[in-house]
Amino acid sequence: MIFTSRSRFETFLQCPRRGYWNYLHGGRGVTLAGSNIALSTGSAVHEGLAAMFRELKAKPNIKALPHATALGIASALTSMFKIGDYQREEGEEHSYQEYVGAEQKALVEGLLWCFAYQVAPDWIERYNIVDVEREERRKISNNPEIWLEGKIDLVLEEKSTGDLYVVSFKTSSSLDSRLVDSYRYDIQGVSESWLLEQRIAETNQRLMENSLKYVEDDIIPIEVHRAAVAYNEAILRAIKPQKVAGVIMCVLLKNRRYERVKGSGKWETLSPLIKGYRKLVGSDIEYAHSWQYSNSANFSGKSILGKGWEPFDIWDSYEGGIKEWVAAIAAGEIQPEERVLAQQIWQQTYYRNDRQMGDWLDQHQAMEEEFVPFFNGDFEFSSLEAKLNNKFWQNRKACMYPRKCDYLAICDSAQVEADPIGSGLYEWREPHHEGELASLVQIEGSHG
Repeated sequence: MIFTSRSRFETFLQCPRRGYWNYLHGGRGVTLAGSNIALSTGSAVHEGLAAMFRELKAKPNIKALPHATALGIASALTSMFKIGDYQREEGEEHSYQEYVGAEQKALVEGLLWCFAYQVAPDWIERYNIVDVEREERRKISNNPEIWLEGKIDLVLEEKSTGDLYVVSFKTSSSLDSRLVDSYRYDIQGVSESWLLEQRIAETNQRLMENSLKYVEDDIIPIEVHRAAVAYNEAILRAIKPQKVAGVIMCVLLKNRRYERVKGSGKWETLSPLIKGYRKLVGSDIEYAHSWQYSNSANFSGKSILGKGWEPFDIWDSYEGGIKEWVAAIAAGEIQPEERVLAQQIWQQTYYRNDRQMGDWLDQHQAMEEEFVPFFNGDFEFSSLEAKLNNKFWQNRKACMYPRKCDYLAICDSAQVEADPIGSGLYEWREPHHEGELASLVQIEGSHG
């Protein structure tokens, strides 16, 4: 059985060779050894948001938000990468590993509190929470062996209209117009909308099949008639719109990691949610979250804090830590004119159409059906190199852009290519979806 996903499809589109190493090599695929900080922090934020919305689904009111946020943060921090077990930047010193771990945990907490102040109240008022990180699995081909898997971050139902929205959470170090525009055409929103619509159609069909069929007759007591009518009306209320109204993209900005002092080997994330500035004024301390601030009197429209201000880490040097820091910003107590919380979260609703969905589905089907003979062993190659060059071409434009490819070491070295795991640079990929994971466990169990 072949289990595919949106990320697998996108990877093969970017570079077929990368797709092979990531998903097919050894029947499982390989990934770089060690945790990726960006992915680990992003995954923790996702875990925190999921825990937050599960609590809000059970208690859908604004009063439950602080507790739900605290639960989300606790869940997120327990899922964080092990300190020291991460891929460092070139020149980044190993001695700062504990600092990086503390910083990234503070960043996760800051982003979740920021979301709680900036986005959650409006969503609680406007939407009902339908699903939180629900696994979906559907056949996408006439071949019964090919299944698409996906996990939708959140499904919301607009209270005023009953319309359904798929929510996709992202974390990013930056946000520019190209990235914003790309979300209008992204595959994730299309594929997850299709998965949800398939489930809704199946559920609606089962509901209609279970409605009561009866004929009015004088011998049927009026109480039975009324009960049957009420039952059918309840079924009709349970039926959902079969079309997803839109996709809500919600991006939480982490800000970039960089070496603040060149040559120090210490890389930091300069986020106003976790890094601040302070200045002693008499016996009081003034605080700022941004080195630059708005000043219409200057030609540039900006000014800097200037002398006497020093940077500091919020999580260990501000009373109350990250929670109270974000609360103070939300209350307008620290540089209120900058509206920094609004700048850390971006959201936009996009609307898909049937053509976009149909095109993606046909292309995804075609790609996976091409792999069936490969999985069945119908192709014989004289060497690994022959297999790669005949079936899994390289897109060399993707080697260094938009970032360095994780598999460049394999493509550059015949020795690493021959044994990626033995090189110590790679480890076997861990599946993220239940169907593929169960299938892999079953295969490994039969070999054991």
